[in-house]
Amino acid sequence: QEFTLEYPCHSPTEKRWFNVSVTPFLENGDMRIVVAHEDITKTKLAEEDLKISSEKFQTLVDSTGGIVWEADAKNFNFNYVSQEAERLLGYPIEEWKTDGFWANHLHPDEKDQIISFCVSRTKKMEAHDFIYRFKSKKGNYLWLRDIVTVVTENGKPICLRGIMFDISQQKETEESLRESENKYRDLVEHS
Repeated sequence: QEFTLEYPCHSPTEKRWFNVSVTPFLENGDMRIVVAHEDITKTKLAEEDLKISSEKFQTLVDSTGGIVWEADAKNFNFNYVSQEAERLLGYPIEEWKTDGFWANHLHPDEKDQIISFCVSRTKKMEAHDFIYRFKSKKGNYLWLRDIVTVVTENGKPICLRGIMFDISQQKETEESLRESENKYRDLVEHS
């Protein structure tokens, strides 16, 4: 039977962890036991550090205000998407990881152009920054700015990492300004 013990060592605040193995056996009709122990303190401390680092990283990612993501460089399928994706666009995280999810939610008027652009930049192993419309779970399209880094290995693209920002409000403001400009121009021309 194996179990882990935790007990104070040199000082009351220092913890040590041990794996302890107890093996019973019979010797000349008498029950005996062999106890073996292994100090696993370094491993436990490393696990705690990793957990703390992971929690800090997740907090940082979740506070960016953008969708942090990673995808396969060959098919653009996501293997990681931050929680902001679900909040912003409504799709559960697991749905983002299905085959063709990204391409299938691009606006039909720009889908081919956007995919072609991404394929071209990825093959050239070039970072790219672009804007496109993406369909939300509610059915409306949001404007996203996507900033992408191509991760390579042995001179070949292996994955893409990026962050998407919702710029829909900025696009609406630009459109309102354009409309106001056109109305003003019409008034000036017709007066």
